[in-house]
Amino acid sequence: MEQKIILWLQSLSNEFLDVFFQGVSYIASWIGAICVFLVILIFVNKKYGVIFGSGFLATIGINFLLKVIIKRPRPYIANPQIINKLTTIGHSFPSGHSVSAIFIVLAVLYLLHILNKHGKFNLFNKKWFKILTYLIAILFILLTAISRMYLGQHYISDIIGGLIVGTFGFMVSAFVYKKFFNGKKNNN
Repeated sequence: MEQKIILWLQSLSNEFLDVFFQGVSYIASWIGAICVFLVILIFVNKKYGVIFGSGFLATIGINFLLKVIIKRPRPYIANPQIINKLTTIGHSFPSGHSVSAIFIVLAVLYLLHILNKHGKFNLFNKKWFKILTYLIAILFILLTAISRMYLGQHYISDIIGGLIVGTFGFMVSAFVYKKFFNGKKNNN
């Protein structure tokens, strides 16, 4: 069933989708996450950036360990009909890009909530902005999931596993931030 989903997505293949989904995957990689956290660290909130940057790196580390332990082959290895549209190494489960995408989304949404709560980002009070923000977040996660299957890198179960790992890692980071830093007057 999972291979059929990938084969169906790849049946839609064309140059535009190849470039588009490679771009989505690039943004959802650890490189995209590091860029987001550098912006947060330098321009928004240093303590938040440090906690969530560290949490992200720890979560990616856990994801890597799970890949090494589980050793699930990538779809293009398991089925020669599936085209490998990227140069990759490593194992399939869980999807590191899904970990990264969900962690980025949750961390940015949480930061917007914190800034709004402290009166530093009142635009998040606007219903249209909040709806738009959540729609973009959902679209980013969905496009990341589709890109990983379209590119032949992951099964849908790999993506679900990555979303679970990333959400758990974010929750631990949010707990640490809330416990030790949220509510302090000087957050920078």
